Amino acid sequence: KGRTVIENIILGMRFLNFSQQEIEQNANDALNKVGLAHKRNSLVEELSWGESQRIAIARAVARKPSLILADEPTGNLDLENAIKILEILISLKNENTSIIIATHASHLIQDIQKGIFIQVDKGNLKFERRGVKAK
Repeated sequence: KGRTVIENIILGMRFLNFSQQEIEQNANDALNKVGLAHKRNSLVEELSWGESQRIAIARAVARKPSLILADEPTGNLDLENAIKILEILISLKNENTSIIIATHASHLIQDIQKGIFIQVDKGNLKFERRGVKAK
């Protein structure tokens, strides 16, 4: 509380090996990716729940991680923003980021062409590979 959106995104990056220029660039790029650049100077407590969720995604994206664990990343978003967030997460594969998504919204991930999908069905695990070879 009491922090702006940009301060919230930058905070976690200060402890990593990023220069000040990289921190600012990554934070701004992440805000643009989630479509909230216009909220840059808004206080985090003024955001809607959906906007807060998108800022959490931006905070993760800005750090350029090798792995993102996304638990219900689309849970409180309208369909348009849910699709946008999934597209952002999927696009991270081009930046050498692996993504694990836990979701109940299986209809949103049906069209994903590449990945390993694990579904829990009545206590049983079902595995599906799409465009990924077994090692």
